[in-house]
Amino acid sequence: MFYHFFNEYKKTVYKYGRIKLKWYEMITAGVFFLSVILWVLFSMISLRLLLIIIPFVFMILSMIAIYIIVKIRDKNQCKDLLQNIDKNDKSKRNEIMRAHYIQRYKNYNLDPLINLLNDEKYKLYTRQGVDWIIHCCKNKINGNSIKSFLNATKNFFVVTIYPLITLLIGIFIRDIDINYALVYTSAIMIMLFFVFVCVRMVEPALTEMLYWDKLKYETLCRDLEYIKTQIPSTETSTEKPRKPKMR
Repeated sequence: MFYHFFNEYKKTVYKYGRIKLKWYEMITAGVFFLSVILWVLFSMISLRLLLIIIPFVFMILSMIAIYIIVKIRDKNQCKDLLQNIDKNDKSKRNEIMRAHYIQRYKNYNLDPLINLLNDEKYKLYTRQGVDWIIHCCKNKINGNSIKSFLNATKNFFVVTIYPLITLLIGIFIRDIDINYALVYTSAIMIMLFFVFVCVRMVEPALTEMLYWDKLKYETLCRDLEYIKTQIPSTETSTEKPRKPKMR
């Protein structure tokens, strides 16, 4: 039954509640990731300085563009709600925007999920039913071989590759002037920091590509954990279910 429930969840709840990216948002994100890859690649093979600077500039510009896009999207979504609010009253504006997103999540994610739990085919809107689905989701997440592969790859990099890179850097800067050594060391540390940040940003997308349902299982678990807190502990499967109220 869990297989059928989860497939229906993906079609009627998960996809329905996701924010769709516009074409220029996808292009901006693509430019950012491509510029990061080129910057790291050119920095490692020590090409001309201009070839290192160009992707770095594109990376910074795309980061600024992403920030602006997010701000514009937030403003447009809450435009009608904020038109009568003083622009200098940031706390009030933030409170209204937060309430808007909570209500949106309730309407597009929680309510459809509750309706699915109440469906006559499943009748899972009870604490026992919700606990069973959470248990099934966690088994799917923890038992996946791709997750184990990614963790093993990450551990291999930390234990083997990273110390090796550090050793090679030490050998390289050992016989050069101290001023150049400081410059090279600072540049390499900054590059490694950006690589780490980029890996952390790409990891969810990579996991999503290799294991399509992982994020869906995690989202379903999170939403069910909240819904379970709104179900009365004395409720049984024969009682009429009620929808939870957002806090």
